[in-house]
Amino acid sequence: MITVPPAVTRCLGLTFLDVSSNSIETLPDELCGLRGLRELHLAWNKLAELPRDINQLTQLRTLCLGFNQIARLPPNLCKLRNLEILHVNDNALERLPPGIGQCTGLRELLLQYNKIERLPLQVSTCGRASRGRGLTEHRSGSSPTCRSSTCGVTC
Repeated sequence: MITVPPAVTRCLGLTFLDVSSNSIETLPDELCGLRGLRELHLAWNKLAELPRDINQLTQLRTLCLGFNQIARLPPNLCKLRNLEILHVNDNALERLPPGIGQCTGLRELLLQYNKIERLPLQVSTCGRASRGRGLTEHRSGSSPTCRSSTCGVTC
């Protein structure tokens, strides 16, 4: 499967969707119309980007994107106030969106095996998230550094 079947995007009452371990390259924009979706699992695919309107998934609590080819997360991702778990490990990310601190409910953020060298200061203020393994100590006012093979923020 290289895309999410159109019939899925018409299941407006859907709260859980797992299409992991496929060969999905793109996501239909209509996926963002599933406003009741609470968990979205897209790991182990071939995704390079997310839909720009991902912020329309206002009930989303869990977003698993590990083991894809994502180089950039859309800025609108930061508007997901209910997001608690974000897994973006094993991608091609070089940075997180500057507004990541707006994800006030975020309690788990997996970043291992990306190209991220510095984390935005806002990571330390994300909801209940705290410094996890792979984050080095930093002085006030500077960004924490990330050893890309072990970087994770959990509570």
